[in-house]
Amino acid sequence: MGVVFLSLTNISCTPKRKSVTELIVGMQKNTINIQYDKMVRWEDGSNETSVIEKDAKYKLVVYISRDVCSPCTLRGMENWNDWLSLEQDGIVEFIFLFSINKMIIDDVRDAYYESELKHSVFIDTCNVFRDNNLSIPNEVQYHTFLMDGCRRKAVHVYSIVSNIY
Repeated sequence: MGVVFLSLTNISCTPKRKSVTELIVGMQKNTINIQYDKMVRWEDGSNETSVIEKDAKYKLVVYISRDVCSPCTLRGMENWNDWLSLEQDGIVEFIFLFSINKMIIDDVRDAYYESELKHSVFIDTCNVFRDNNLSIPNEVQYHTFLMDGCRRKAVHVYSIVSNIY
């Protein structure tokens, strides 16, 4: 009888995991904050801090957290090149955002310039994006989402890109 009581106590103290629907609704309710001024933008061999945001109706955010091998991910990102032409219509802007530890910045920079990706990337060494967007779950399948360009909220969350990189 004591064993049953202990088992029930352990079950009742275990925090309830949120459902996929709850996680996505949480992302859709909250504004997504991207502080470009706290990041570095790499493009065409240069480091830039100034960013001119495109006036696109949607922004497709691909967030690579510190939990993922950033150099490994960059080496496979050329698969995005086929989709980048969508930016020309002004409908969507692609935002590739890497949150990395400063200790590996040289490895990540080398991987970026060796990659075939034909787009700029944002480098967040202070984990600002994560700290400002706690509604985004830690699991990688929630790190690619379409955001409304005006309201700055996730409109659609998906993980099709986890198959790309």
